[in-house]
Amino acid sequence: MHKIKIYLIHLFIRFSIKLSSKKKSNSNILLNSNSKILIIILKNKSESLLITPLIKLIYEKTNAEISLIVNIENEIIFSNNPYINKIFIAENDVSAKIFQIGKLNKIKFDIIINSNENYEDNEIFYTSLIKANFKVGFKNIYDKIFTHLVDKLNPATNHFVDRILNICEVFEFEIDKSKLNLLYQPLDNSYEEVDRFLLTVFNSSKMFVILNVSDEIQNNFWGIDNFKKLIKYIKNYDTNIIITSLQKDIENTDKISEGKEKIFFSDDFDKYAALISRSNFIFTLDTFTLQLASAFKKPVFCLFGKSINNELIRVPYISDFDFVRSEENDLSDLHYGKVLNSFIPYFDYVYENFHLNKKNF
Repeated sequence: MHKIKIYLIHLFIRFSIKLSSKKKSNSNILLNSNSKILIIILKNKSESLLITPLIKLIYEKTNAEISLIVNIENEIIFSNNPYINKIFIAENDVSAKIFQIGKLNKIKFDIIINSNENYEDNEIFYTSLIKANFKVGFKNIYDKIFTHLVDKLNPATNHFVDRILNICEVFEFEIDKSKLNLLYQPLDNSYEEVDRFLLTVFNSSKMFVILNVSDEIQNNFWGIDNFKKLIKYIKNYDTNIIITSLQKDIENTDKISEGKEKIFFSDDFDKYAALISRSNFIFTLDTFTLQLASAFKKPVFCLFGKSINNELIRVPYISDFDFVRSEENDLSDLHYGKVLNSFIPYFDYVYENFHLNKKNF
């Protein structure tokens, strides 16, 4: 029954595409404050953070009205973004989608941007059926539904952010990346709650280190003993340490802590982001945490598994970082000694800068 449903959805999408085919245009699109733009972003939180520079760039160059179609998972990424006018949650049921599309068509968008380099059913469904004068997307997905096609930059040599920003090549404005970064803005009450928590548990004058032990995306784990050894090493420095993890990893986190280290569970994304913003150094396995560190320009050391494709590693876009990469799909070959050899010089560098800046301040 499930396979039949999927087949029917694909059949409907193909039919929709035939009805909504667009003539191609080589002329750049002129945007202004009266333009209504809809960007479709149905990705996980990590990739959604990587698309925030696109939103900021378009807004700052045009002052256009920007709306998004997102999913339940990534809505939080955009909920406090000052450059977004409206957010719509994508429906799961086909009939609900069609009803939603009918309502969206009443808004009369000027431009729809499909932000995905690859094919995704829901994105194509919305892109093909929502009416707009111009539709922008990457080449070789479903070219017929777009008026403007964007070249895909080589993923092996171009950062994910730069590849997505290539969308702006079809607009009539200059692209200046010099001040762009990922953007996430926690709510004021999240900052307040995190600040109260930190005041109750730490001497604020010490360097604040976060050790994130959870990998939300690949579900990798570095090992209880490895984290214990790393904590022991970091304690040779004048630091405050917090272990962060998802609730699903509570058993491993408790074993790492042994009741001696403070734990902060990261399932509340907004509070977790506020905590990241208050840190001075982050050690992580997870590209989700890595991108948050990038958004707040926090120095970060990351463990990467072997890439399953030929894509450039999604390191921070403009901020300071270092990393070790596994030759395996998991982290099994990243033994403690191998990681420590790379970790020590970078941590020393960050630690020295922290105390130098504190002295100058």
